[in-house]
Amino acid sequence: GLYLAWETGNALYSVSSTATDNTTGKNLTLSSFTYFSKGGVLGEDTFQIRGGSRAIGNSLMIDTDGDYFGIRDTLLSSSNATIPDLPADANVVMAYLYWSGWWDNPYADNQSTFQVDGGPVYTVNASKWSLLDAAGEYSYSSFADVSDLVSGISGGSPHTFTVGGVSGLPGQNWSYAGWSLVVFYSSPSEEAQHFFLYDDFLYADSSHRDHTFDISGFEAPDDAEAVVTCFVGEGDDWLAGDYIQLNGYYLYGGVNPKMNVWNGLSSGLGGESIDGVDIDTFDASSPIIQPRDTSATIH
Repeated sequence: GLYLAWETGNALYSVSSTATDNTTGKNLTLSSFTYFSKGGVLGEDTFQIRGGSRAIGNSLMIDTDGDYFGIRDTLLSSSNATIPDLPADANVVMAYLYWSGWWDNPYADNQSTFQVDGGPVYTVNASKWSLLDAAGEYSYSSFADVSDLVSGISGGSPHTFTVGGVSGLPGQNWSYAGWSLVVFYSSPSEEAQHFFLYDDFLYADSSHRDHTFDISGFEAPDDAEAVVTCFVGEGDDWLAGDYIQLNGYYLYGGVNPKMNVWNGLSSGLGGESIDGVDIDTFDASSPIIQPRDTSATIH
């Protein structure tokens, strides 16, 4: 049974085992306590779980007239993406939905629709949102915890998620709209992993080039494996010079070149071109993360 949790992300359990003597009928019961990390509340930024994660998503705005600059001129009512490979013994612990877009309003679109495997269409209200003002033009990002809507899915089979009702203004140079879903799951067949969620909405162009922040609170083992996943809006293949570094190493690979990493192609989705949204997952294992490292710097 669930007893007491001193931290919001942990649940403390009592585990009892009873042995009975078949001859005398006497028995002995031993009890102990353990905890299970359910994951940090948004903003606490770190949690540990025996299992893994998946990040998917799609664009909600596309270029249909094929102009040279790839300006997105059509806002879609919805789009979908599939998680193909949850382990058979996986149970979803958390599911976080983000949607983002560019328009000319000084407020965020804090509502979207969400559907799992062709089931009911739910209206989702954001619990957190951010707005960036660039010379009177605005980009927003909204967040909703959809764990309750995803917790019933099973491992061992693909699952398709559909998101719609997201606002954006097409036909401009900065036009984009899209969404990303991050699913964290427990799995007895997998090792424990430490997750860090950096939940901030950042803007970069020729006059706002650089953002640097640290991830801390871990100690890397000798055989550490690490990945970094990013959700980026308004990526352009024809504009180069954009990059991401971890501990001074460039992160790149596959369809994402070192100096044009935000190019509208998504390494985390098998290199699928999704026109203006990057959902990229990069390998950050040794030598990028070294044994005994306790922090890392993203630039």
